[in-house]
Amino acid sequence: LLDILAARKEPRVLYENVWVHEVPHPDNFQCNSGYVVQDDVVMSTLTVRENMWFSASLRLPTTMSKKRKNKRIKKVIEKLGLCEVADSK
Repeated sequence: LLDILAARKEPRVLYENVWVHEVPHPDNFQCNSGYVVQDDVVMSTLTVRENMWFSASLRLPTTMSKKRKNKRIKKVIEKLGLCEVADSK
C-alpha cells in the first residue's frame, strides 16, 4: 500500500482507483509524501539535519529557495522531536 501511495509501484495491477482522503490520488502525491523502507539507510557520516537536507534536495522542487527548504527541514525536525540531536551523526 505504501509503495502504491508513494508512486513506487504502478497501480495498474489494481482493480480499483487509488483514493487518498476520499479523493482520487493526485498525480503529485509523491512530491508531498515519503517514507523510508526498512532496508533504506541514511548516510552515517552526515548529521540528522544534513540527511534531511539531502532528502529535501531530492524531493522538493528545484524552484524552491534554500531558505524555504531550510525552514521546512527545521519544521520537520521540530515535529519529530529531533532538535537536540539535529546536528549529531
